[in-house]
Amino acid sequence: MFAKFILESDVISNYRALFHAKNGICVTISDGSVILYSNNNAKKFVKIQGYGFPIADTAGNEWIGCEAIKHVINVKEQIESSTLLSDKILALFNDNIGAIAESAMLSPASTYKKVSAIVKELTFTEPTAHDIIERSTGLLLQRIKLIDQTTKTKLPIALAGDLADIYKEFFPKNRLVKSQQKLSTTLLNYGLDSLKKITNIDHCEQP
Repeated sequence: MFAKFILESDVISNYRALFHAKNGICVTISDGSVILYSNNNAKKFVKIQGYGFPIADTAGNEWIGCEAIKHVINVKEQIESSTLLSDKILALFNDNIGAIAESAMLSPASTYKKVSAIVKELTFTEPTAHDIIERSTGLLLQRIKLIDQTTKTKLPIALAGDLADIYKEFFPKNRLVKSQQKLSTTLLNYGLDSLKKITNIDHCEQP
């Protein structure tokens, strides 16, 4: 019936694709951050965060972009030293802090996403960009510590979302779920299997 369709996973789909019916903590990080966990074999989920920025979500493109802009303002006010990160962000806005402020006011999500792209590009080469992601990880791990206390165990952790590949370098390796496939392949296969079930498609050709 349709020539094209878009297949995007939600946080519960991410959990089921990565854990199936097992216990675990799934952290989805894209525009915001959602921590979803289950301690009864995925029969019931508890969600932490995912309420939107700036109310919550201590990770994701908007949080990262906002923190990077704070750094630029501190550089301009000579509170912090100039960095490659601040230079690149200022170049994006013609070295005009007023233009950054106006852009953030008129179209915040778009502005933060543009700035976060620079942070992601420099995460492993520029100390300030690295620090932003590391601080964000620390805030996420605070919430995971609360889950540990609630469940009285240390559940395995899986990362999903556009920023999963960046954040996995900062999470404790002994708790991260190891996959034989790329995350995108795991999610695609789960999505296609789910689609087949609800549409009774016997054969679905992958793109």
